[in-house]
Amino acid sequence: MSQLKQPMQGVKSKAILSTAMLLALSVGGHQAVIAQDDQDNSGRKGNADVMLEEIQVYGTKRSAAQKVQDVPAQISAYSANKLDAMQVVRLTDLTMSTPSVTLDDIGTVPGTANYSIRGLGVNSSIPSIDPAVALFVDGAYVGGGTGSILAMMDMESVEIHKGPQGVLFGRNVTGGAILLRSARPQDEFMFKARAGYETGPMKYGHMTITGPLSDNLSARLAVFYKDDDGYFNSPNIDRDIGREETWIMRPSIKYSNGETFDLTVIYEHGETKGDGPVVQTAAGGNPSAPFTTIDTVQDFAGDLDLEWDQLTVEANMEIGEGTLTNIFAYRKYDQFSRSDIDGSGLWIFHSSARTQQELVSNEIRYNVRLQDNWEMTTGLFYQSTELNYDEGRSLFQDPAFDAFAAIGAVPRVEFGGGGDQEGEIWGVFLNNYFDLSDVLKLQVGARYSWNDKVGVLSPLGTCSFEYACNPALSSNLEADMNKLSPKVSLQYQASDDVKLYTHWARSYRAGGFNFRIPLALVLQKQAAGESLAFAPERVDSFEVGMKSSLLDNRLRLNAAAYVNYLDDMQREINLPDPSGGVLQDIQNTGNARIFGMEFDAYAKITDNFVINIGAGYIDGDYNDVLFDLNGDGSVTDADKDLDIPRLPKWTFTAGFTYDISLGDMGMLSLRGDYAHRSTAAYTDNNVGRFNAYDLLNAGLVYAPNEGNWSLSFFGKNLTDEAILGGMTVLPFASFGAPYFAPMGKGRRWGAEFKIEF
Repeated sequence: MSQLKQPMQGVKSKAILSTAMLLALSVGGHQAVIAQDDQDNSGRKGNADVMLEEIQVYGTKRSAAQKVQDVPAQISAYSANKLDAMQVVRLTDLTMSTPSVTLDDIGTVPGTANYSIRGLGVNSSIPSIDPAVALFVDGAYVGGGTGSILAMMDMESVEIHKGPQGVLFGRNVTGGAILLRSARPQDEFMFKARAGYETGPMKYGHMTITGPLSDNLSARLAVFYKDDDGYFNSPNIDRDIGREETWIMRPSIKYSNGETFDLTVIYEHGETKGDGPVVQTAAGGNPSAPFTTIDTVQDFAGDLDLEWDQLTVEANMEIGEGTLTNIFAYRKYDQFSRSDIDGSGLWIFHSSARTQQELVSNEIRYNVRLQDNWEMTTGLFYQSTELNYDEGRSLFQDPAFDAFAAIGAVPRVEFGGGGDQEGEIWGVFLNNYFDLSDVLKLQVGARYSWNDKVGVLSPLGTCSFEYACNPALSSNLEADMNKLSPKVSLQYQASDDVKLYTHWARSYRAGGFNFRIPLALVLQKQAAGESLAFAPERVDSFEVGMKSSLLDNRLRLNAAAYVNYLDDMQREINLPDPSGGVLQDIQNTGNARIFGMEFDAYAKITDNFVINIGAGYIDGDYNDVLFDLNGDGSVTDADKDLDIPRLPKWTFTAGFTYDISLGDMGMLSLRGDYAHRSTAAYTDNNVGRFNAYDLLNAGLVYAPNEGNWSLSFFGKNLTDEAILGGMTVLPFASFGAPYFAPMGKGRRWGAEFKIEF
């Protein structure tokens, strides 16, 4: 494949898009008017009110959106105003914003999700592994983790549903679900734009325009552009690295007859081009206690080329006493990347990958109130997926590495592998809500899913570096899963301000195939009579919790305790391998119990001063171990004593928002956020670990009375923490590469201008 041998060509700037955005900003500056709703005495709504505003959530799939405080479950919800107040540009900016949740970029391939909720997540960029935390955009399942680090462009809301969500969202939501809802077309004219600058430097802009086309038709257009020149510097590359250029266009149109029918069509096209991951300098380091510095000496910047299209069509029709909803979605993405895995100043281990996926889904559901005390939602879901993955690995490129011959390797080893997969999912679901009395409510629901996968596996070593494969060595595989996912929930209205709830839910994560399995491991498994497919993972979750709005809604306090029982845990075993760099084997490693407690609270101390605080505690243990996790040659109690990966014992968040009236001049809003995450294992043998993190963000917003624009200044990661996306142990310690740890950005400052009319 010629793309592997040629350096990435420069990306042309999107001049038309940038010019249009700048023109819109200048025009808008002369036509601004004062917003009149929800204003305080200064004439401007402050961010303190935004932090406590009632947020509507759609993930319950009931007849109408519900206030998040009325839902008997732990949901962290963010409105468009709250996202703006927090200067959220990408979904990962919300990481550690709520207890027991991390939304990291795994970094092996930039833009690949490494999400975890309550200790349930995956450590993998292998696209054939289904995530434990599923992402949905406008009601449509996005797919695997690849390409799911999204820009927060023109969002109406973001919902993070904690715990298994198997009834309403199907399989692969054992940890939880993240729901992104795009802003819809409006029947009144509205224009808004924002432009920002962040040290690095990184520039971005976002523009939205919406309004009526006729009495029944309205439209919306949102565009986003980001140009990141690279935050990191390596002495072995003559430019800054970590570059990224992204542009997104999202037109939408809505038809409504005003009473019984509406149809919304949303199309999105996006492109990202830039560098591969930036890898922490690991020479002399220990993967069990990695460095805390943000340094790199890598000699290759890598490449990233991602393009995606998504179409969503949502129709709602009033039929009888209920509403019929149909959501059709099509998503296609194509991603190519090259990465410097060793991260040293030498060419020791480089890789390339190409992922292509097409996904078609359709959900039709009917919500109806059958009796005064009985509401029902029932529906049918279908999804088909085509996935292709190719990978190339290049090890010991420099002839100076003849010493590797002593450990069974030879200079300049190049090979590849991958696979093709097709899958179909059918699901039928039924969810019932019963008002047993004025204070007691019952929810009973279930989904039955049929999940079939077929694949052709080309193990690493059966293909060339350019992905030319030998079909005679490919393996044809099948993986089926037909499962029932039930849920029972009980809610008690203890008082006007306090709701108590408890529920039990069961959910599954589908089995599948390992697209990075090496040929030697395939031969070993075949000789032992073992299957090349891994089995589904099951999670049974028990939870008790409280939702409360106290002191005339000046104090909002939510809390929960839960225990998850995992059977046939799916894990990607990462082991250093001199012949292939890293051996990645997906196994059902054991059965485990994860216990946790969490709370979060918002308190309005004064009319213009709001604080928030939250904490999460997680503890987990293996009940049974089915695999030799520590690598001592046998499965013993020593394996059971290991820490379960991705379980930080403590997460903590705290913040404040303080509005200062400037009289006739307007208003200042100050905001600060602190988050802590304790250390956690990354690899199953616990050799690779994450350090503890302490993050600090701050912001200042000025908004005048005369005009509906604002100017904000912000700082992110002010403690300059080294945020690592992974901690993969490598066999190259003597050559300065003991581990692979892709990094996020350190301390940076920025400013943003926003206008709306």
